Amino acid sequence: MSWFVPARGPGLVLLTVLAVAGAVPVAAAPRCPPRDNDALTPWRQVTWKDFRGKVGSRLGPEAAHIATDLKLDDIEAEVTQEGEDAWVARPQRICLYAAMNKLHSAARPGSDTDYALRHEQLHFDLTELTARRLHPELMGLEGRGDNAQRAEADLRRRVYEARAAGLKALEALQQEYDGSTAHGTTWLQQKAWQRKIRRWLDETPAYTP
Repeated sequence: MSWFVPARGPGLVLLTVLAVAGAVPVAAAPRCPPRDNDALTPWRQVTWKDFRGKVGSRLGPEAAHIATDLKLDDIEAEVTQEGEDAWVARPQRICLYAAMNKLHSAARPGSDTDYALRHEQLHFDLTELTARRLHPELMGLEGRGDNAQRAEADLRRRVYEARAAGLKALEALQQEYDGSTAHGTTWLQQKAWQRKIRRWLDETPAYTP
C-alpha cells in the first residue's frame, strides 16, 4: 500500500538564477538528492527498519504502507534577455528525486515479511520510475516574462504544474498496482508487476540532477 506525504508549496523551493545577462553565481549547488537521514531516504532498497511510523487507522487490513513523494528541492535557471521586454528562463539543473518518508511509513506487527517488503519496495520503485520519466520534461520547460523576475516565476509555475501532473499519474499507477495485485496478496499478479517494473526501470535511464 502506498500514499503520498504532503508536498511543500511552490514558495519553498529554492530557485537559483545561474545567469542574468552573463552573471555567474558563486554559491555551490545543494546536494541532490540529500543524504539519507532519520526521516527521509532517496530511492534505494529499503528494509523494515526504514518503516518508523505508527500504525494508524489509515493502514486498514494491509500489512504495511510506504509513504513516497516526488521531492522538488531546487531549480537552477539561466535567464537571458532575447528582446525588449522579452526574458526567458531555462532550467540548468532541477533537483527532483523519489523519496520515502520513514516517519509516515509503517508496518503492522507480525506482518513484516520479505514478501510484504518486496510489495512495498515496488511502490517506491514506481515513484523512482516517475521521477526518471518526469525529469527530462521539466528540463525542457521555459519561463517567459517582460523582466527576469517574471520569467523566473513563470518557469517555477510551469515546473510545479508538470510535477503536479506527474504526481497525479503516479497516484493512478500506484492504485492500478495495488488493485491488480490486491495489495500484494495475488501472487501471480505480484510477480508480473515485479517483472514489469524492473523492465521499465531498465528502459528508463537514471539521471544526475
